[in-house]
Amino acid sequence: MLTHINTDPLAMGVKHHGEDYRRYRELWEQGKKMEYHGRVPLYISLDTVDDCNLACVMCHQRGRKRTKQVIDVHYVKRLFKEGREKGSCSVNIGALAEPLLAPEETVELLEYAHELGFMDIFLHSNLQLCDERLLERIVDSGVNHFCVSVDAWQHDTYEKVRCGGDYEVLMKNIRLLLDIRRRKDRDYPLLRVSAVPCRENREDLPGFVEFWSDYADIVEIQNYKETDKLKKSSRIAKRSVAGKGCNKMWMRVVLGTEGLIAPCSPKAGVESDSILGNYYDDNCTLEGFWNGEQARKLRAAHRSGALDDVPYCRKCRERTYVFDMEDED
Repeated sequence: MLTHINTDPLAMGVKHHGEDYRRYRELWEQGKKMEYHGRVPLYISLDTVDDCNLACVMCHQRGRKRTKQVIDVHYVKRLFKEGREKGSCSVNIGALAEPLLAPEETVELLEYAHELGFMDIFLHSNLQLCDERLLERIVDSGVNHFCVSVDAWQHDTYEKVRCGGDYEVLMKNIRLLLDIRRRKDRDYPLLRVSAVPCRENREDLPGFVEFWSDYADIVEIQNYKETDKLKKSSRIAKRSVAGKGCNKMWMRVVLGTEGLIAPCSPKAGVESDSILGNYYDDNCTLEGFWNGEQARKLRAAHRSGALDDVPYCRKCRERTYVFDMEDED
């Protein structure tokens, strides 16, 4: 992964939250080593709607039938409140979909997370569906990380990779976001832009960091790529993460719009071995999900590297990612 930082998020977090923020990041590092054992996950991620307005060429959700279901904010707030009281520190809105297709629910949850005192609040968006009023509400909500996947810096490359996206709309909204932040004299939200290397944007990547550093606090080029050819290639067995445990089981839960909760990507119809339960059940608790029998089984499988014992994890698309940028051909 190539990351260029203009504004240090750790220093900014300590500035706003003191040593509590530093301690949270230490716990995050424990999670990455599969050593975090808190009562609740450090990180709660969700989609406010199962829908997206783009069809990006590298996205492993491309082509999936979307339900367009909107999340029930009441139940999410209940989990947020319990999580913060018991040790959750961060929230992300925008996991596998475009959250600004449900702008009211998104802003309401951002505001509630800020009210509860979550130290890291992330919003992932393609920034195609904003106007000035909505961007002002987002800045005022308390979100402190606005993450935008752009995947290119030139007009033609952007529209080739991010199918359905409008480059001029992207640039207008990025400038507007930065202008609103400046007018309101705010440190947050930090703007992060990122790219996933793929065949369609390879010519753009050498100039990516230089171009976006004029706008973003953090510029990132991911260190993986995925193509159908690679998934069918014998190289996958040599380069995939098969046989290695996934540390997500020690760090987060993801909430699906249909009520499913999982350590990774809950969707209707996935194997039950990946699902911790349904948080639309009035009797559920976040702590109960996090420490339940199913969660313990998943962690045991990942700690031992026995991923083939977990059907959902065995078929995980991330197991076909190649962790370099060499030529696919």
